[in-house]
Amino acid sequence: MDGLTLASVTQVYNCLVAVGYLYDAEAEPEPAGFTVAIQSEDSGATWTEPVKIAQSDEEQADVVILYTGEILAVLTYEGQARTYVSRDYGATWSEVGGA
Repeated sequence: MDGLTLASVTQVYNCLVAVGYLYDAEAEPEPAGFTVAIQSEDSGATWTEPVKIAQSDEEQADVVILYTGEILAVLTYEGQARTYVSRDYGATWSEVGGA
C-alpha cells in the first residue's frame, strides 16, 4: 500500500474510526484507489489494517455517528454521492444508497 490520506477521524464510544483514501499499487487486477476505514481502541497509538469501503477515485468522505452507534460515511466524487453504513465500529461496511 502506497499511502493513506485521512479525511476524518471520529470517536465512537471508546473507539476511534478514521475514514480516508488509500492508493493500493498491489490491488488486483490493477492498481486502484479505495475509500477505507481504520480503527483504534487505544487513543490512536495503534490502528487496524485498512478496511475497504469502496473502490474510488480520491473521494471526499464525511462521517456521521448516529445515536444508535452506527457510522454513516457519505462519499462524494464529481457531484455524485454514495452512503455506506457500519454497525460494528467500522470493521465492515455496506452501501445504503445515495445521499
